[in-house]
Amino acid sequence: MRTILTYFLYPAVLGVLSSSPTTALAINLGFLDQAPIRFFTQSDTELMTRTVDDVLDSVADGETRDWRNEETGNSGEVAAIRSFNHQDMSCRQVRISNQARGTTGNATYDICKVDRTWKVLRIH
Repeated sequence: MRTILTYFLYPAVLGVLSSSPTTALAINLGFLDQAPIRFFTQSDTELMTRTVDDVLDSVADGETRDWRNEETGNSGEVAAIRSFNHQDMSCRQVRISNQARGTTGNATYDICKVDRTWKVLRIH
């Protein structure tokens, strides 16, 4: 099962931002210059994705799971904040925190299960 990391963070963020006018694109992408995910390798992304999958599928509210790539030193934490229903969908609120090359970042997401796939409802 794939999560937001495959379907949202890479293609959607970059796709949505790249569809903006050129001037807006430069302004919108400024925050990515120092975002930890910018420095992730494929193995970092795979570790983070597995951790998010684990939290969404099997971790109780209030619990966290960590990941760390010993090869790159990059790491993160995924926290299950709460479970809820939205329009008859099973949803989870999670906070994803990452560190890479001395940069840190975090965001809170509401993610709902749609046709057996987790999809982002909103970013806080």
